[in-house]
Amino acid sequence: MKEFLLLQMDFIFFIYGLAFILLFTFAAALYKEQRSRIPWHWLALFGLTHGLNEWADLLSLSFADNTLLPWARLVLMTVSFVFLLEFGRDSCARLKYFVVGRWVFIPLLLTAASLAALSGMSGFNAGVRYTFGLCGALAAAFVLYRFSGQQAQGKGALKLAAAGFGLYAMVAGLVVPRACFFPASVFNHDFFLNVTCFPVQLFRAVIATVIAFAIGFYGQTGCDIDGMLPKAKRKATFVVAVSGALLFFLLSGWFFVNWAGEQAVVQKRKDLVLLSEQIAFAIDYRQIETLTASARDVDAREYKYLKDQLQALRKNVAGIRFVYLMRKVEGRAVFLADSELPGSKDESPPGQVLDEAPPELINAFTSDKAVIEGPSADRWGVWLSAYTPLVDRHTGEVIGILGVDQDARDYNHNIAVERLEFMVILGLLCLLASLALIYARRFIDALEQAEQRDTFIQWGTLGIVLIFGLILTGFLFFKERHHARDTLQTIFFQRASMRAQAVSQSLMLEIEKLDGVTRFLENSPALGRDEFRQYAGSVMEESYLQALEWIPRVFRQERADHEARARQEGYEGFGICEKDAGGKLVPAGERDEYFPVYFVEPLKGNEKALGFDLSSDTLRQETMKKSCDLGRAVFTPALQLV
Repeated sequence: MKEFLLLQMDFIFFIYGLAFILLFTFAAALYKEQRSRIPWHWLALFGLTHGLNEWADLLSLSFADNTLLPWARLVLMTVSFVFLLEFGRDSCARLKYFVVGRWVFIPLLLTAASLAALSGMSGFNAGVRYTFGLCGALAAAFVLYRFSGQQAQGKGALKLAAAGFGLYAMVAGLVVPRACFFPASVFNHDFFLNVTCFPVQLFRAVIATVIAFAIGFYGQTGCDIDGMLPKAKRKATFVVAVSGALLFFLLSGWFFVNWAGEQAVVQKRKDLVLLSEQIAFAIDYRQIETLTASARDVDAREYKYLKDQLQALRKNVAGIRFVYLMRKVEGRAVFLADSELPGSKDESPPGQVLDEAPPELINAFTSDKAVIEGPSADRWGVWLSAYTPLVDRHTGEVIGILGVDQDARDYNHNIAVERLEFMVILGLLCLLASLALIYARRFIDALEQAEQRDTFIQWGTLGIVLIFGLILTGFLFFKERHHARDTLQTIFFQRASMRAQAVSQSLMLEIEKLDGVTRFLENSPALGRDEFRQYAGSVMEESYLQALEWIPRVFRQERADHEARARQEGYEGFGICEKDAGGKLVPAGERDEYFPVYFVEPLKGNEKALGFDLSSDTLRQETMKKSCDLGRAVFTPALQLV
């Protein structure tokens, strides 16, 4: 039960705030309608500001707090309790129970400030509740109870509201957030949750609801307007109708909010699995086979290649924190490589064992399908993780696992936003139901008292139509947005997968052609231009390549002979060249070795490439070096051809 209620904290805050907004509505109606000595406007202001404060707490669950929002919420809560205390103080003065000047606010504020000095924001929160919250709620309970004895009707409602404020003083004024001083260090939110298995906000929400409807019931059945007692039976029926309508919308709304949250959970988990599968498609399983899953891999060229690839994927794919490769060794999950910088505190070096490996990860080593797990905690934090098996395409054997971690805070934030959208619609529905019932009651009263002019009726129709339009527009907007997002996401992943496979297959075919040219060159020690042109020309007939080139390694002492041989073969003016700072081709400077383009097919359109030293360009030089180190084909980043 405790875990379930903690998952419903956003909805609890929603009801909590709604109850105080209703208190504002009922108290404001009393201030405008009832000719009494009670300053209902202070209670109305308390309901408005405290309701907004609770909804600000709701927003803090859906959106990460910045440096200003927590303090803004604290200021709003403080102001609301000041209004509550002023309601009790002013009422006592007007009813002549006892008189206390507003100077009382100064020592209370100084007390709260001194507690803030001890424990910062949490200390100020507790201090405000101990001073203004506790004193204000007790003063309100005292005033309402004493005032109930002076009423002919509605005294039961006032006594119920007084009892509610008495209980609220206990759960809101004494049960506070944890702070470093007594009693906040002992009697706090966590203590209440552990003892009762219920969050204190739920008790506060129930009490606030009772207070709001008690004040509303008194306003409809107990107040004396223009010296005439209202028809209590009909007005009591009205309060019951409002209560029933709100209860219906809240219960049905709770099911819809949970349904929206569950749908969001399914979709977000599905998205992470698809993302993991897309990333896994980019991993060359052949590089994994040579790794030993030990510290010896650090110097291996395959490890360096995979490390660079994982870092690039982590940098360019939004929404993920870690990307890593693992292997099962003696029944345990062992890291092969990850996306963290070498030496960083979050890096998992090759051979590190994941002791807290979940069962889903271990099972993924024997499965051919991606699985998802979490949110769960490990030594790095709390994550939602997707695991995709890397399968040898020839043998079908699982040779490793690609893991992708998403921060649980981002995941929970996305779910909370989905739930919040439905709560906005629900709040508008509750407001519409309340306005519609109030409008009906006021309309009946206006018919009975035709000479009176009711401003609420004049503007109520416009308000009801406006709110109904907002509800309909909001519902259609959220519905179509979700549908469009899901549709576009599905189309994107399908097209991305198809294009990735097409690109991969195309590149593999071109690499196979390059391998064929390589074998041809290795078996032709006396290779001439005609032989290269004839073989490379047949390869280029059905190819997307711009050109096939043979780039020999030429040492400095061989440069002159190499250039002379090319001129004898018919390429007048051939020379090893490079680009200067302005991008113009100039003779290459003196260095130990060169890698010039010697053969090129087709020649037409690629004449300027002849003699260009690839080692003079940093990108080309690094890629050639990596290809030599790895012993396999390697691609450069995008670059401009000669």
